[in-house]
Amino acid sequence: LRYYQQANMLQPENDEALIWVALLYFELEQPQQALVYWQDVVERQPDNPRYVTYLERTQSQIKYGTKASNAFYEGLEAYGNGEQQT
Repeated sequence: LRYYQQANMLQPENDEALIWVALLYFELEQPQQALVYWQDVVERQPDNPRYVTYLERTQSQIKYGTKASNAFYEGLEAYGNGEQQT
């Protein structure tokens, strides 16, 4: 994380470093920190659905809590994969 933060500070136009900082904060379950980075990523690449999804999930984590939000999205993924339980 520190490496990519430094890279982002030295080259703020570098999308790769920005994306890695956002992704690492997301994976570390620190949505407040990830939010500003995902907002910047989506502003730079608004047509990339993957980044828009990460932004939406980060906003959900902030609104509902990380564990609840992650469980919801895991459930959606399982449902989409046909893994319904009766």
